[in-house]
Amino acid sequence: MPVTRHWPSACMLLGLLLAFLAEPAPAAGVGYSVAVVPALPPTEIKRRWQPLLDQLQRDTGFTLKFRFYKDNVEFEEGLQKSEPDFAMIGPYQTWKARTLYQPLVRDAAPMIGMVLVRKDSRLQSLADLHERTLATPGGSDMASSLLYAQEFRNSRIRPSLRPQRTHVNGLRAVMLGRLDAAIINSYSLRLMPEGLEQQLRPIHRTAPMPGPAFAAARRLPADDMRKMKDALLHLKDSHAALLASALMPNLTEVDLERDYGIFASLISAETPDATP
Repeated sequence: MPVTRHWPSACMLLGLLLAFLAEPAPAAGVGYSVAVVPALPPTEIKRRWQPLLDQLQRDTGFTLKFRFYKDNVEFEEGLQKSEPDFAMIGPYQTWKARTLYQPLVRDAAPMIGMVLVRKDSRLQSLADLHERTLATPGGSDMASSLLYAQEFRNSRIRPSLRPQRTHVNGLRAVMLGRLDAAIINSYSLRLMPEGLEQQLRPIHRTAPMPGPAFAAARRLPADDMRKMKDALLHLKDSHAALLASALMPNLTEVDLERDYGIFASLISAETPDATP
């Protein structure tokens, strides 16, 4: 009968189907979160960093998702809880969170802190900031904040400090005449909207210091930390434009003590009871 003739073939097809269904699906890459110090709104951070994360996903096999923070205070609280798996961290934060995060790479260019005023401002030096309003970053995202605090204390200059959620907010407040000056750094200045820098001028600059670092939570597997570091360094040759968008065009490896140990003495001098 026809049924009998086709029975072996049907059994073979059924066996192949069951074998196919029993085959496990390809395992998804391990998922990690990535945070960027919130110098800009989340939409702008995502615009700049998403192509880099997409390439790192392809190169590492990891699944990478942004973890956003509303301001620097919340960001630093997240670091102290070891929330993000990977994070782009300011230089002072890198030293402050060194027991929880291992810096992997940084851009070779130094970071310079500065105080900016409107081009038509009468302010010419730090001394002119006495009893004037000064926009400062919330939290401790800028090492220059420590340096300026030292300078103000040593020179008996007492500006009226106005913490801001982002660097953009501080500079816009200066542009609108709501505040007299703003602290910023050379890295964050490169992220500002086009044309904004041309309407401002610096009245003081700090000495150069190491810039932000891309760091990994120390709780991560050492192999995964190494894989991420190798993938980032490889991008210098394969996708340099992606690194430039994230302000890391001249990527180099980090030595924690050599590059960021300077902040131990600064923290101690600024706040004697602080834990360096």
